[in-house]
This record gives sequence, C-alpha cells and structure tokens, in this order.
Amino acid sequence: MLMSRADRVRLVLVPWTQALVLQWRPELRFYEVRYKILRRLEDAGVLRAFRVANDSIDARTTQGYQLSVQQHRASLVVPSPTADAEGAWSMLATAFNEIQPSRVRSVEVLLQHLLPLQLGFEEAVAAGQERLLALPAAGELIHGDWAVLVDGQIEGEEVSIQTEFGIVRAEEVPARLARSVGRIRGPQGAPAGPVDPSLISPVSLFADSAWERSLDGSEDPLGDTRKFWTTSLARAGRLVQGLHHRLIAADTTGGDQD
Repeated sequence: MLMSRADRVRLVLVPWTQALVLQWRPELRFYEVRYKILRRLEDAGVLRAFRVANDSIDARTTQGYQLSVQQHRASLVVPSPTADAEGAWSMLATAFNEIQPSRVRSVEVLLQHLLPLQLGFEEAVAAGQERLLALPAAGELIHGDWAVLVDGQIEGEEVSIQTEFGIVRAEEVPARLARSVGRIRGPQGAPAGPVDPSLISPVSLFADSAWERSLDGSEDPLGDTRKFWTTSLARAGRLVQGLHHRLIAADTTGGDQD
C-alpha cells in the first residue's frame, strides 16, 4: 500500500531538534545543590558526561540530551527527532525541583523542523517566492535564494514568536541545525543533532521557531512550562504543515498518491 504525501508529511512533523530555556531570579541555592543534581542523574543511570564550572553545570545523557544549569536559568536540548522527550523533561524537572527557584520569569521553546520536498532546488525557491511570499512570477522578477524572518505575538496571550523559514539543500542542513547560520540562536553550546544523510531529502523546507511566554506570577511554573512546551509543539507543527501545504499545493491537485 502506497503512503500518501499527506501521511508522509505528518511523519516528519516531529521537530528535528527541540530546546527549552527556563529563566528565573538568581538563586543562591544553585551552588548548594548543583552536585546533587548530577548525582541524581547518575543514580538514575542516565549520566554519560558532565562538566562543572564556577557558575554552571552541564550534563550529557546516554540518550544525547544536554542539560545546562546556572544560578538564573536552565536549558534543555533534545537533539534528535527520534529522542524520547519524556526522558529529557525528567532531567529538567530534577534540576528545577532541587533548586526550587522562588521567582520564575519566562520560558522559551525552540524548535527546528525539516520537511522534504519532491522539487528541484530552483523550482522550490521559485515556488516559495510565489506561494509563500506572494511575489508575482513576472518575467522581470529575478528568482533567487531567500529566507524569511517573522516576529509576532499570539493574540490574547503573553506569547511572542520568532520564526525563520526557507528552502535548503541537503548539504546546508548541518549548519542550519547547528545554528551556525540563520538568525535564531539556541542555548549557548547546544549540540547539533546527528545528521544521517539517508534521512535528508536533497531539497527541504526548513523552519526554525522560538516561542516565549512570561511566567511572572505563575503558581505552578513547572507545570505551566510543560504545558507551554506541548502547546508550542502543536502550534509549530500547524505552522510548518501550513507552509509545506502551500508550497506543494500545485503538485497535489492531480492526486495524492506516489
């Protein structure tokens, strides 16, 4: 049985990488419990490597997650679309519960999506200019490479969003995932996801998005952080699915089977 293009798109809507950054008022308790956090991870059998600096700890797990904690923040990176985000979340919860920050200020969720396109690169770039940027395909228009950066807010909520999207060749993907190019920056020192060439389409739609909300006044900041992560995943999935659908719309009118 052939899989429809729509089914294949749904399969790749899981972000290639995920990152979460939680900010709070500086806590002296961080210095009292930083080794305890690492011990908890080691006792759970997930600690693969760690580093302790004067004002931070970093932990890498057997699953490839990275947790970095400082007196005023914690960042978590899930570097693969096949990684179990539940296990990563438990790492962050461990650090948060040990530090018990008295005033959590904000949470930011960063997500990178990579959706394959059955188009040549020049064809995809031109289609994107016409269908995503609403530029006319006039004879005098010079089609060139492009990337779009959008800043906005979710209406009725204290949520801001920044997203950058564009068309990428397979050889551009590692640099995009590492954020060594592009205008959205992830947690400092965050590792790029492992790139298996067999999983990368020659041409793809790439989207990098950052979702942020204030947690000032939250009575359950850890629970609200978890909910916001889930909500951001859903919103980002709808966003990239909408972009992908518009980009390939002209190619699906004749049937949805390959």
